[in-house]
Amino acid sequence: MIHLVLALLPIVIPAQAQETRAQAGQELKIDELEITYLANDGFLLEAGPYSVLIDGFVAKKVDDYPALPERVAKRLAAGQKPFRGRVFCLVSHPHPDHFQARLLEQFLDHNERASLISGPRVVARLQEEAKDFTKIKGRVRAMPVDPGRVRVLDLATGFRIAFMQMPHVGELASPNYGHIIDLGGFKILHVGDAEASPEVFSALGFPGPEVDVAIVPFWFFTSEDGIHILDDMIRPGTKVVTHVPKSELELFSARLELDNPDAVLFRRCLDSRTLRRAADAAPEKEESTDSEN
Repeated sequence: MIHLVLALLPIVIPAQAQETRAQAGQELKIDELEITYLANDGFLLEAGPYSVLIDGFVAKKVDDYPALPERVAKRLAAGQKPFRGRVFCLVSHPHPDHFQARLLEQFLDHNERASLISGPRVVARLQEEAKDFTKIKGRVRAMPVDPGRVRVLDLATGFRIAFMQMPHVGELASPNYGHIIDLGGFKILHVGDAEASPEVFSALGFPGPEVDVAIVPFWFFTSEDGIHILDDMIRPGTKVVTHVPKSELELFSARLELDNPDAVLFRRCLDSRTLRRAADAAPEKEESTDSEN
């Protein structure tokens, strides 16, 4: 059985987005969701007035995984388009191929309408490595979640995030946060580097409510357990593949085309996909606004 803990934290959010608990429970339907790929497991999610930036704080390449191109990293650090305005930041875990503290600190410093909600280890790492944490600490909140539990944070009308702890692949003692982000009725699951364990997903309430988009690492497509989780437990409308090593990209892409031709595999930073709510409107093809790899 899924365990829900409702929470409304005193995080600093724009006045326009502040709601009472009752108002936050109201429904708000948004017709379009834009998913923009950043690097490795990083994405910018935009729907209506809401923007979520998750795991996109990677300026320096780590091992065989891509990082942000230099000019995109500079735009992110400066809070420039498309990273300006009300942006809620999430980080699945503090590994450097998902989160580099200095880049996140710069972004929060240059965008006073941005905030971070993440696990205690991410917040502790940010505080430890930041040059001046006092300037941003009012917009940083730790969200502790026990294994096997889900914590739901209502942020505004039609905008809520469910936080859940999932074991990190190969490092089961290392906390890794999954998120279900509800943006105006679009539900996006991002699992970070979760172990493809049916037992873990079952304990967290899967199969559960419909998920529109599942953003999952490539190993969910290459194991029986991972395929079972995707097809029988998550059952997303759209599958997005992440965390593919650059040296394996072409081989994996060919395999994906045979086994999961409908899955989305982004190749370039700032490539995007728009999903529309209308039943007769198919998702747009990926669009690129930056040619760098």
